[in-house]
Amino acid sequence: MAKRDDISSTEKLLDAIRNKTNETEEETIEFAPSDMAPEIEIVGEPFKSEKKPSIEVAKPQVQLPKPHETSQGIIEPKNPLKSLTSVKTMVVGVSIRHFDVTMVMINRISGQNRELVKYKKIPFSPGINRDSKQFPEFLKSALKSFCGSYGNVELWVSIPDETLDNRYLTIPRVSEKKISNAIYWTFRKEVPFDESEMIFDYEIIGETTEDNVKKLVVSAYVVSKQAVNGIKTLFSDIKFPVFGISVMPFAIQNFFRTKAIEAGNKKICTINIGLEHSRIDIFSDCNLIMSRNVKTGIDSMIGAIREESEGAIAFEGMEDEPEATESIPVVEIETFDTPKTVTDSNSTEYVTSASPGLEELLKSDYDTARKIFFEIINQSKFVTLTDEEQRVSETIFHLISPVAERLLRQVERTFEYYSRTYRTSGPEILIFSGPTSTYKRLTEHIGNQLGLESGIIDPFSSSNQLGQTVPPPRSLSERENFTHAYGLALSDMSHTPNLLYTYRQKEVDRQVKKVNYGVISTFAILLIVCIMTLLGMTQKMNSKESEINEIRTSLDRFVPNVDQKLLQDMYIQVQKKKAIMKRYALNCIGTAVISEISTKTPDSIKLTGFEAELFSPSESETSTTSKQQESKNKSRKDTIKQEKIKTLTITGYVKDESMSLESTLAGYLVDLNRSPMFGKVTIQKKALIMIEEEEVLNFTAIVEMS
Repeated sequence: MAKRDDISSTEKLLDAIRNKTNETEEETIEFAPSDMAPEIEIVGEPFKSEKKPSIEVAKPQVQLPKPHETSQGIIEPKNPLKSLTSVKTMVVGVSIRHFDVTMVMINRISGQNRELVKYKKIPFSPGINRDSKQFPEFLKSALKSFCGSYGNVELWVSIPDETLDNRYLTIPRVSEKKISNAIYWTFRKEVPFDESEMIFDYEIIGETTEDNVKKLVVSAYVVSKQAVNGIKTLFSDIKFPVFGISVMPFAIQNFFRTKAIEAGNKKICTINIGLEHSRIDIFSDCNLIMSRNVKTGIDSMIGAIREESEGAIAFEGMEDEPEATESIPVVEIETFDTPKTVTDSNSTEYVTSASPGLEELLKSDYDTARKIFFEIINQSKFVTLTDEEQRVSETIFHLISPVAERLLRQVERTFEYYSRTYRTSGPEILIFSGPTSTYKRLTEHIGNQLGLESGIIDPFSSSNQLGQTVPPPRSLSERENFTHAYGLALSDMSHTPNLLYTYRQKEVDRQVKKVNYGVISTFAILLIVCIMTLLGMTQKMNSKESEINEIRTSLDRFVPNVDQKLLQDMYIQVQKKKAIMKRYALNCIGTAVISEISTKTPDSIKLTGFEAELFSPSESETSTTSKQQESKNKSRKDTIKQEKIKTLTITGYVKDESMSLESTLAGYLVDLNRSPMFGKVTIQKKALIMIEEEEVLNFTAIVEMS
């Protein structure tokens, strides 16, 4: 081991990194933790930058314009978008990582039109992690500072992707009611799972033809119900209910489906090298086909460096032995022995002894070791490396090469399984994400070994199809921090699987919509019928009004020739008609009188006699001579008066146990007097008599006709 006072190449590299960091401190955005939720926020200032490819291949860094920065590290907007976007849908993607929370807000304007509003990275405060009791308050403060001024927003959050197990299935076409059942049992045949612990959902991708048989193409998956409920409860408790919960592979899928990154019909493999594990995802036609979790990550790399430098000193918390996950049960994981010191084709000399810099990495705790490791591999702050820095960088790569080879083998076997299972060629493009994605020495090595073009996802690239009016972070490593949160902010119910809204809720909503559509359709039909009826009647009314107007016009134009003879003839005709009508009335008057008497007579009064003088004697006298006719016409009024009934004699008795007989009779006479047919009513005689051993009031009444 080198002496303490010897300045090794690794030590020089670390010093160079620290010095350059201090020199450029005023030009970088510092994400320093504060008491609770530090205000490190970037919001909309329009700018222009040079064109870059949507999938960032390892190329020289493009210098971006320097944004305006305050003393607090906040980049202030010159043209705030708040007034322009307050009435539009704001979608916030929240990624809770191991050591910080990243958030991205995107304004969903309409359809595929979206606009980046702002983004923020908040490191955990000292003593806080995802499992601590103070974490909910920390998260609430962070969300409030980020979303508070925008009112209601759609929050999309992810759960750990190691809980995801997906399958790309084809099933025969069945009726709509049987699709869910067919997909469920097809998936369960391949992936047995406990429904009480896992959430099952699927997404219909499209149709295909196999052996001249049409089939449905389906992406089905299960995730941990406990993880989903944990996120849902966490955000509900802090009064920020989530709109959607998804996983990181679906967040990456959002980039392709929204065309934020133009992928076309290419097959793309994304490798996310995380702290404890790595994720291998394969996409085709913008759809997630396969997702696999392997236990090879940054912890393995740091452990390999410490073991090699100290002679296989154990690194607490490391699990270097890879294991096959349930998502690809046929793939066996190969173990590797402790690597030997090698030299490359150019005979580069590697530093294998623990220099003071590596000694610092060796003796430090995990967080410090992680920080030093990223300082060594992160070349995004440099333009060029000195020979000494290049030598140490190669040394670091040599130390982690066993882990890289292990990961490479897993990727190769995943490609083989993919090609064999789906009978197609392997991926065409390799994309890295995660903290090591900017370590070009590692990404180029894996890409070259696989013979694929390699790069990283840069959501802030100017070739991104998304509208951007805010300045992006100035380095690729800083941009990478927001990749997953950015993908979550691109979520939408139309193209993003939502673990809070699975196929069961969708089926219930479909049934409700069918009922609603039926009710609305019925009312719409009735409304149409009413409108048509109204229009028809309006048309008829207009037609009748036109006819009336025509008749009125004709009457106004009609002027008859009136003379004395015409008036006499008309008078005679009118009189004849009146006489005929009068005779009709006289013929029916007897019936009318009887009907009126019957109506007015109550049950307590029994009529025993009824007499009426209907016609006077003069009515039977007729004459056929013209003189008699003239005299009859002159005295017609007198004749009409003589034709009226003069008197009506009513005989009967009153039998009423409940009332006085006299009162009953008096009431009866009053009712007769009120009739329009009768005039004055008088009692001719009345007497008490016995009928059937019961006392009754016998009476005779004279009724004059009116």
